[in-house]
Amino acid sequence: MIISSVLCVTCVIFSEATHAVDSELYKRHRRLQFDGMFDTEVIISKDKVTGSRKAKRGPGKSGKRGRAGAGGLSKLRSRVDASGEDEGTLSEGLLLKKTSEDITMNTDRYNLWWTGPPDSDTFKPAPWGAMHTENQNVIFTMAVIQGMNDRLVQTPHDLLLFLGSARRYFNGDIVMAIESGLSPEAKDILIRNRVVVYEIPDTLCSKATDSIFCGVEEERVPASVFRYFFYEKWASRYNAESLILLADFRDIIFQADPFEYKVRDWFPDAQLVLFQEFFPNMVIGRCRFNRRVMQECYGDEALRQYGPRVIISSGSSLGTRDAIIVWSHAVTSQLQEAPGRLVETQRCTTGGIDHAFINWMVYANKLNVYGMKIKLFAQGEGAMNTLGGLKPDTVVANLTGPITTYWKILQNGDILNWNGDRSPVVHQLEHFVDEMIDIVDHQHLENDGVDKEWQAIRSTRCLWGCTSSTLKV
Repeated sequence: MIISSVLCVTCVIFSEATHAVDSELYKRHRRLQFDGMFDTEVIISKDKVTGSRKAKRGPGKSGKRGRAGAGGLSKLRSRVDASGEDEGTLSEGLLLKKTSEDITMNTDRYNLWWTGPPDSDTFKPAPWGAMHTENQNVIFTMAVIQGMNDRLVQTPHDLLLFLGSARRYFNGDIVMAIESGLSPEAKDILIRNRVVVYEIPDTLCSKATDSIFCGVEEERVPASVFRYFFYEKWASRYNAESLILLADFRDIIFQADPFEYKVRDWFPDAQLVLFQEFFPNMVIGRCRFNRRVMQECYGDEALRQYGPRVIISSGSSLGTRDAIIVWSHAVTSQLQEAPGRLVETQRCTTGGIDHAFINWMVYANKLNVYGMKIKLFAQGEGAMNTLGGLKPDTVVANLTGPITTYWKILQNGDILNWNGDRSPVVHQLEHFVDEMIDIVDHQHLENDGVDKEWQAIRSTRCLWGCTSSTLKV
């Protein structure tokens, strides 16, 4: 298990050898979206309140990537404009709902280039796992460790950190994409924790480079973006009343039910919740990785305008069903719409481009037109607490120190928000592994010597390594 040695996902600096996709390999994996496909448009009619639709088909070829040939949200924008009415004539809630319905109606066609045939087993839950329960709150994740030498994950301790800690507080659905060929031990953990499992076939994700790229062979994209294709499809399985959490896998643990924390602070006024990293350390322009991907994907002007903003974490987002559908589609739409994704530029290709997509869309207010309001929680204030910025790897930090004696937010085995509440979701705690090990040793906490740092945290204590612990949670 390498979780303690993986660098900060948000700000890690990947070497050129690690990050740069070989030019010839990259060219083989890129082609023009919708080339040779018929153009299907679903136009929101003027009778928006009833939601009637008309389908229009005709030949359509685009000659280049980017906005001129884009599908996704740019096309949805054009449909609203073509209807002859301003989107303000609809209530924001109804506009978001209609946008979500439009996306769901066209999702298989749009995703075909990236994911392959929609009836493939990739998008069917494994029959041996749990099934979707459409009227529940739900957590989505893809079992991937991102950073230096990405890897798809199925090891017992990695699974138990995420699933075991979540199941101590949350009884709704957990939906996970995970590599096929699971060991009996890993499968047993998934079954015992009632996980809706989507097995990733061997051919879906390429390991030809150090970063994982997934999708059809001709058009692979970073796993950090590809997971949003899963999220969009999964979200459509749930009721409009369901709340959905999208979460990283490798560096997330749970200490409480995230759907019960400060909900009134954002719902129903907002539909999507995002979480910032620590200020003043984690600013786009001062983080070399975030600075680079923002510049490569959106250019110098975007970097000048948004460089002073606090980084929005890509580790987790929380929202209503419709908001998650639109948000997930918006992220993958940037594969076409980001200027750096134009074929001739061959930029904006590294494994962390989701950071640029997310920060640019939010700070440029690109989702307001769809009736979506976003609540931004500062670090340590919301349901997810991202800790990497308190002890960053690659940023010249203004403030840093031990989590116990300086920040004083690890107390009695709990990670705390600044108001003293337990943080429901903890992100990037591995930055403080040495301190966690010292706590285990100093307090003589029971452990078997393997990944013993996690015995320092109450929510992960005795998931393994104790005489009372088993793989059963």
